[in-house]
Amino acid sequence: MYEQIQQNESTYRQLFESSPSPMWVYDLESLGFLAVNNAAVSHYGYTRESFLAMTIKEIRPPEEIPALLANITNVDSDTDHAGVWRHQLADGRIIFVEIISQPLTFAGRLAEIVIAHDVTERVEAEEKASQNKLLLQIAGQTARLGGWSIDLRDNRIIWSDEVCAIHEEPPGTSPSLEEGINYYAPEYRDHIRTVFDTCVNDGIPYDEELQIISANDQRVWVRAIGHPVHDDDGTVIKVQGSFQDITEKKTGARGG
Repeated sequence: MYEQIQQNESTYRQLFESSPSPMWVYDLESLGFLAVNNAAVSHYGYTRESFLAMTIKEIRPPEEIPALLANITNVDSDTDHAGVWRHQLADGRIIFVEIISQPLTFAGRLAEIVIAHDVTERVEAEEKASQNKLLLQIAGQTARLGGWSIDLRDNRIIWSDEVCAIHEEPPGTSPSLEEGINYYAPEYRDHIRTVFDTCVNDGIPYDEELQIISANDQRVWVRAIGHPVHDDDGTVIKVQGSFQDITEKKTGARGG
Protein backbone atom coordinates (compact mmCIF):
# COMPACT_ATOMS: atom_id res chain seq x y z
CA MET A 1 0.00 0.00 0.00
CA TYR A 2 2.78 2.45 0.93
CA GLU A 3 4.58 1.75 -2.37
CA GLN A 4 1.35 2.37 -4.27
CA ILE A 5 0.86 5.71 -2.50
CA GLN A 6 4.43 6.71 -3.37
CA GLN A 7 3.84 5.69 -6.98
CA ASN A 8 0.61 7.75 -7.13
CA GLU A 9 2.38 10.80 -5.70
CA SER A 10 5.19 10.38 -8.23
CA THR A 11 2.70 10.18 -11.09
CA TYR A 12 0.85 13.22 -9.78
CA ARG A 13 4.05 15.27 -9.57
CA GLN A 14 5.03 14.27 -13.11
CA LEU A 15 1.64 15.41 -14.41
CA PHE A 16 1.92 18.63 -12.43
CA GLU A 17 5.38 19.46 -13.75
CA SER A 18 4.73 18.39 -17.34
CA SER A 19 1.47 20.33 -17.72
CA PRO A 20 1.73 22.88 -20.56
CA SER A 21 -0.53 25.22 -18.56
CA PRO A 22 0.70 27.12 -15.50
CA MET A 23 -0.21 25.35 -12.27
CA TRP A 24 0.44 26.03 -8.62
CA VAL A 25 -0.57 25.01 -5.12
CA TYR A 26 -1.17 27.70 -2.50
CA ASP A 27 -1.90 27.69 1.21
CA LEU A 28 -5.52 28.65 1.89
CA GLU A 29 -4.57 30.32 5.18
CA SER A 30 -1.44 32.31 4.32
CA LEU A 31 -2.14 32.46 0.54
CA GLY A 32 1.53 31.68 -0.01
CA PHE A 33 2.65 29.60 -2.98
CA LEU A 34 3.60 26.08 -1.90
CA ALA A 35 4.52 24.68 -5.32
CA VAL A 36 4.63 25.95 -8.91
CA ASN A 37 5.24 24.03 -12.11
CA ASN A 38 7.68 24.77 -14.90
CA ALA A 39 4.98 26.31 -17.10
CA ALA A 40 4.12 28.85 -14.40
CA VAL A 41 7.78 29.85 -14.04
CA SER A 42 8.14 30.20 -17.80
CA HIS A 43 4.85 31.97 -18.44
CA TYR A 44 4.84 34.42 -15.54
CA GLY A 45 8.55 35.24 -15.59
CA TYR A 46 9.21 34.78 -11.86
CA THR A 47 11.87 32.34 -10.71
CA ARG A 48 10.65 29.37 -8.71
CA GLU A 49 12.33 30.85 -5.63
CA SER A 50 10.52 34.16 -6.16
CA PHE A 51 7.19 32.40 -6.54
CA LEU A 52 7.67 30.44 -3.32
CA ALA A 53 8.39 33.67 -1.44
CA MET A 54 5.20 35.32 -2.69
CA THR A 55 1.46 35.07 -2.05
CA ILE A 56 -1.16 34.74 -4.76
CA LYS A 57 -2.16 38.37 -4.11
CA GLU A 58 1.14 39.49 -5.62
CA ILE A 59 0.30 38.26 -9.11
CA ARG A 60 -2.94 40.26 -9.15
CA PRO A 61 -3.50 43.93 -9.94
CA PRO A 62 -4.35 45.66 -6.63
CA GLU A 63 -7.91 46.43 -7.69
CA GLU A 64 -8.70 42.71 -8.08
CA ILE A 65 -7.52 41.61 -4.63
CA PRO A 66 -10.90 42.20 -2.88
CA ALA A 67 -12.63 39.95 -5.43
CA LEU A 68 -9.88 37.35 -4.98
CA LEU A 69 -10.30 37.29 -1.19
CA ALA A 70 -14.09 37.04 -1.56
CA ASN A 71 -13.68 34.09 -3.92
CA ILE A 72 -11.36 32.28 -1.50
CA THR A 73 -13.90 32.54 1.33
CA ASN A 74 -16.26 30.46 -0.80
CA VAL A 75 -13.84 27.58 -1.35
CA ASP A 76 -15.49 24.22 -0.74
CA SER A 77 -14.68 20.62 -1.66
CA ASP A 78 -15.75 20.94 -5.30
CA THR A 79 -13.82 21.92 -8.38
CA ASP A 80 -14.20 25.66 -8.89
CA HIS A 81 -14.44 27.08 -12.41
CA ALA A 82 -13.72 30.60 -11.25
CA GLY A 83 -13.94 32.31 -14.63
CA VAL A 84 -11.57 34.84 -16.15
CA TRP A 85 -9.20 36.89 -13.99
CA ARG A 86 -6.45 39.42 -14.60
CA HIS A 87 -2.93 38.41 -13.57
CA GLN A 88 0.27 40.44 -13.57
CA LEU A 89 3.51 39.03 -14.98
CA ALA A 90 6.95 39.70 -13.58
CA ASP A 91 7.52 42.40 -16.21
CA GLY A 92 4.32 44.19 -15.24
CA ARG A 93 2.20 43.10 -18.19
CA ILE A 94 -1.40 42.12 -17.50
CA ILE A 95 -2.81 38.90 -18.92
CA PHE A 96 -6.25 37.30 -18.74
CA VAL A 97 -6.45 33.76 -17.39
CA GLU A 98 -9.26 31.28 -16.95
CA ILE A 99 -8.94 29.67 -13.54
CA ILE A 100 -9.90 26.16 -12.44
CA SER A 101 -9.07 25.10 -8.89
CA GLN A 102 -9.55 22.19 -6.50
CA PRO A 103 -8.97 22.06 -2.71
CA LEU A 104 -6.51 19.48 -1.37
CA THR A 105 -4.24 18.77 1.56
CA PHE A 106 -0.61 19.54 0.70
CA ALA A 107 2.24 18.82 3.14
CA GLY A 108 -0.31 18.76 5.94
CA ARG A 109 -1.84 22.14 5.02
CA LEU A 110 -5.23 23.06 3.64
CA ALA A 111 -4.43 24.19 0.15
CA GLU A 112 -5.78 24.60 -3.33
CA ILE A 113 -4.33 23.48 -6.63
CA VAL A 114 -4.87 25.92 -9.51
CA ILE A 115 -4.57 25.62 -13.27
CA ALA A 116 -4.44 28.87 -15.25
CA HIS A 117 -5.24 28.94 -18.96
CA ASP A 118 -4.03 32.10 -20.68
CA VAL A 119 -7.01 33.46 -22.67
CA THR A 120 -5.60 36.93 -23.32
CA GLU A 121 -5.87 36.65 -27.11
CA ARG A 122 -9.48 35.48 -26.88
CA VAL A 123 -10.48 38.24 -24.46
CA GLU A 124 -8.76 40.95 -26.50
CA ALA A 125 -10.40 39.67 -29.69
CA GLU A 126 -13.81 39.72 -27.98
CA GLU A 127 -13.18 43.24 -26.68
CA LYS A 128 -12.11 44.41 -30.14
CA ALA A 129 -15.21 42.86 -31.70
CA SER A 130 -17.37 44.54 -29.08
CA GLN A 131 -15.71 47.91 -29.73
CA ASN A 132 -16.13 47.48 -33.48
CA LYS A 133 -19.80 46.61 -32.99
CA LEU A 134 -20.25 49.75 -30.88
CA LEU A 135 -18.53 51.90 -33.51
CA LEU A 136 -20.74 50.41 -36.21
CA GLN A 137 -23.80 51.13 -34.10
CA ILE A 138 -22.69 54.74 -33.62
CA ALA A 139 -21.99 55.08 -37.33
CA GLY A 140 -25.34 53.48 -38.17
CA GLN A 141 -27.20 55.83 -35.85
CA THR A 142 -25.40 58.85 -37.26
CA ALA A 143 -26.02 57.83 -40.87
CA ARG A 144 -29.46 56.33 -40.11
CA LEU A 145 -28.17 53.15 -41.72
CA GLY A 146 -28.86 49.56 -40.72
CA GLY A 147 -28.79 46.02 -42.03
CA TRP A 148 -31.36 43.32 -42.64
CA SER A 149 -31.59 39.73 -43.82
CA ILE A 150 -34.27 37.21 -44.63
CA ASP A 151 -33.94 33.43 -44.65
CA LEU A 152 -36.21 32.25 -47.44
CA ARG A 153 -36.94 29.04 -45.55
CA ASP A 154 -39.10 30.87 -43.02
CA ASN A 155 -39.63 34.23 -44.78
CA ARG A 156 -38.98 36.18 -41.57
CA ILE A 157 -36.92 39.35 -41.75
CA ILE A 158 -34.17 40.09 -39.23
CA TRP A 159 -33.78 43.85 -38.73
CA SER A 160 -30.85 45.56 -37.03
CA ASP A 161 -31.78 47.98 -34.24
CA GLU A 162 -31.30 50.94 -36.58
CA VAL A 163 -33.68 49.46 -39.17
CA CYS A 164 -36.21 48.97 -36.38
CA ALA A 165 -35.72 52.63 -35.41
CA ILE A 166 -36.28 53.79 -39.00
CA HIS A 167 -39.59 51.91 -38.97
CA GLU A 168 -40.29 53.36 -35.50
CA GLU A 169 -40.57 49.85 -34.10
CA PRO A 170 -38.90 48.50 -30.94
CA PRO A 171 -35.53 46.71 -31.16
CA GLY A 172 -35.92 43.03 -31.97
CA THR A 173 -38.90 43.51 -34.28
CA SER A 174 -38.83 40.72 -36.86
CA PRO A 175 -41.66 40.94 -39.38
CA SER A 176 -42.66 38.39 -41.98
CA LEU A 177 -41.83 39.14 -45.61
CA GLU A 178 -45.39 40.28 -46.32
CA GLU A 179 -45.43 42.46 -43.20
CA GLY A 180 -42.13 44.00 -44.27
CA ILE A 181 -43.46 44.83 -47.72
CA ASN A 182 -46.60 46.36 -46.20
CA TYR A 183 -44.48 49.03 -44.49
CA TYR A 184 -43.81 50.49 -47.93
CA ALA A 185 -46.18 53.21 -49.10
CA PRO A 186 -48.94 51.69 -51.28
CA GLU A 187 -47.55 53.15 -54.51
CA TYR A 188 -44.19 51.39 -53.94
CA ARG A 189 -45.31 47.95 -52.80
CA ASP A 190 -45.62 46.36 -56.23
CA HIS A 191 -42.21 47.66 -57.22
CA ILE A 192 -40.37 46.43 -54.11
CA ARG A 193 -42.11 43.07 -54.43
CA THR A 194 -40.99 42.80 -58.08
CA VAL A 195 -37.33 43.64 -57.45
CA PHE A 196 -37.27 41.34 -54.41
CA ASP A 197 -38.73 38.43 -56.40
CA THR A 198 -36.22 39.08 -59.20
CA CYS A 199 -33.41 38.97 -56.64
CA VAL A 200 -34.67 35.61 -55.30
CA ASN A 201 -35.45 34.00 -58.65
CA ASP A 202 -32.68 35.41 -60.86
CA GLY A 203 -30.02 36.41 -58.34
CA ILE A 204 -30.11 40.07 -59.39
CA PRO A 205 -29.37 42.56 -56.58
CA TYR A 206 -31.34 45.76 -56.22
CA ASP A 207 -30.74 49.31 -54.99
CA GLU A 208 -33.92 51.37 -54.73
CA GLU A 209 -35.12 54.66 -53.24
CA LEU A 210 -38.70 54.41 -52.01
CA GLN A 211 -40.96 55.53 -49.21
CA ILE A 212 -42.17 53.56 -46.21
CA ILE A 213 -44.87 54.44 -43.74
CA SER A 214 -43.54 54.00 -40.21
CA ALA A 215 -45.43 52.55 -37.27
CA ASN A 216 -46.30 56.14 -36.28
CA ASP A 217 -47.70 56.89 -39.77
CA GLN A 218 -44.69 58.94 -40.85
CA ARG A 219 -43.61 58.81 -44.47
CA VAL A 220 -39.88 58.09 -44.61
CA TRP A 221 -37.69 58.05 -47.69
CA VAL A 222 -35.37 55.04 -47.63
CA ARG A 223 -32.65 53.51 -49.72
CA ALA A 224 -33.21 49.74 -49.75
CA ILE A 225 -30.40 47.51 -51.02
CA GLY A 226 -30.71 43.74 -51.36
CA HIS A 227 -28.18 41.06 -52.37
CA PRO A 228 -28.79 37.33 -52.92
CA VAL A 229 -26.98 34.68 -50.89
CA HIS A 230 -26.53 31.33 -52.65
CA ASP A 231 -25.97 27.82 -51.33
CA ASP A 232 -23.41 25.42 -52.81
CA ASP A 233 -25.83 24.50 -55.59
CA GLY A 234 -26.34 28.12 -56.63
CA THR A 235 -29.84 28.39 -55.21
CA VAL A 236 -30.71 31.66 -53.49
CA ILE A 237 -31.45 30.81 -49.87
CA LYS A 238 -31.24 34.24 -48.30
CA VAL A 239 -31.44 37.91 -49.21
CA GLN A 240 -29.62 40.50 -47.16
CA GLY A 241 -28.67 44.11 -47.47
CA SER A 242 -28.82 47.60 -46.02
CA PHE A 243 -31.56 50.08 -45.27
CA GLN A 244 -31.01 53.82 -44.86
CA ASP A 245 -33.20 56.77 -43.97
CA ILE A 246 -32.55 59.33 -46.77
CA THR A 247 -35.48 61.64 -46.00
CA GLU A 248 -33.24 64.65 -45.35
CA LYS A 249 -31.43 64.16 -48.65
CA LYS A 250 -34.67 63.71 -50.62
CA THR A 251 -36.54 66.60 -49.06
CA GLY A 252 -33.49 68.85 -49.33
CA ALA A 253 -33.18 67.98 -53.03
CA ARG A 254 -36.76 69.19 -53.49
CA GLY A 255 -36.09 72.38 -51.60
CA GLY A 256 -38.24 71.23 -48.68
